[in-house]
Amino acid sequence: MDLSNKGTAVCCFRSDRKTIMEYDLSRLLHSWQSEGEKLLLRCFKDNYVVVLTVEKKTERDNRTSEKFNVQIFDTLNIYFAYNESFNRVEFVTVGFDHIFLVVRNAKDERMLLKLTEKENAFKIETFFKKSYFNEAWRFAKNQNSDPRLLAEISRLHGDLLYNKNDFAGAIKQYILTLEYT
Repeated sequence: MDLSNKGTAVCCFRSDRKTIMEYDLSRLLHSWQSEGEKLLLRCFKDNYVVVLTVEKKTERDNRTSEKFNVQIFDTLNIYFAYNESFNRVEFVTVGFDHIFLVVRNAKDERMLLKLTEKENAFKIETFFKKSYFNEAWRFAKNQNSDPRLLAEISRLHGDLLYNKNDFAGAIKQYILTLEYT
């Protein structure tokens, strides 16, 4: 469990290790799924949760192997901003603008990783490259972006749906662009 900068509690109960929940004083705000046994939950800035999980596998020769996974979930925009696996994660700490990880690589060497948040333009461009238009639109809307950017996202989404012969979906997206064409 950890407390966020906005005063909410983020936790995972032992009886349900897949679901992570965010509460304020009176109600459940968000919940999302994450595979693996949770070792650590840390809040970062106002809308990120760092989740460290471990998955254990038993090999044929009865040896147990572990895979550590670090995920950073954006609770405002509802997507995983970071997801990477490591042989071992020894330490995670959250600073003001950075997340630091001490990990072990395949050669069993320690490495210090410094994770830094990308610029918003980079994030939106990444959503475009992956054709994640709903996420791009939600992200841009939550950042109070220029309405012309929202219209452009809707147009590109409409073009994709049109090319997939989803004409009804394309029309819904194109309607969102009418004021800005």
